[in-house]
Amino acid sequence: VDYQLNKQGFSGFNFQARKDGESFYTYPGGVVTLPDAHYSVPETNWPGAPWYGYVVKLAGGKTVGAAVLDHPSNPPTTWHGSRGLWMLNPNMAAVGPYTIKIGSPLTLRYRVVVHDGETPGALVSQLSDEWRETAH
Repeated sequence: VDYQLNKQGFSGFNFQARKDGESFYTYPGGVVTLPDAHYSVPETNWPGAPWYGYVVKLAGGKTVGAAVLDHPSNPPTTWHGSRGLWMLNPNMAAVGPYTIKIGSPLTLRYRVVVHDGETPGALVSQLSDEWRETAH
């Protein structure tokens, strides 16, 4: 049978990050200053972007982070970003209900880039651009 994913604030792929330090989110425009999304209000999700990142400054002084890259072959995506959850969560179900048709599998593609230090934005954007060119 067809299967419908109902509209929801977060779901699907979720990169769970460390929560033991001062943290912030990044994206191609720099540090994210948008308000936190609310799990029960999908419209508060952050807008679609080629990637979002998360950076945490650990107590010992080391800074680490990761970025999740969205692929253009995925359905339209928003991002559930909440500073109290320490995660990167691209979410196609926040845009609206999505039906997976019988015999037509849903394939989602994401790439995770892990790094030391603050987000190397130019490098992550370059890697994202190169990967997004592989759309099929």
